[in-house]
Amino acid sequence: MVYSYLLKKESSERQIGCVLGINSALQNVALATGTILSGFLVMTFGAQEVYIGLAVTTFLLAVLSFLSLQSYR
Repeated sequence: MVYSYLLKKESSERQIGCVLGINSALQNVALATGTILSGFLVMTFGAQEVYIGLAVTTFLLAVLSFLSLQSYR
């Protein structure tokens, strides 16, 4: 909900339909890819290793996002 609001706020009225359409398409591709990829990763490495990898990746993305927001201000 907040993400959609930010997209609307930062896009011009002329481009909003295109922006929201691209956003929706990318979300659907990410869901399909994530489902297929996670099954492959769990079969290859095991569930515990996949969860640890996801936790580390999520933490690093959060830190990078925080740092980019600090430089944006």
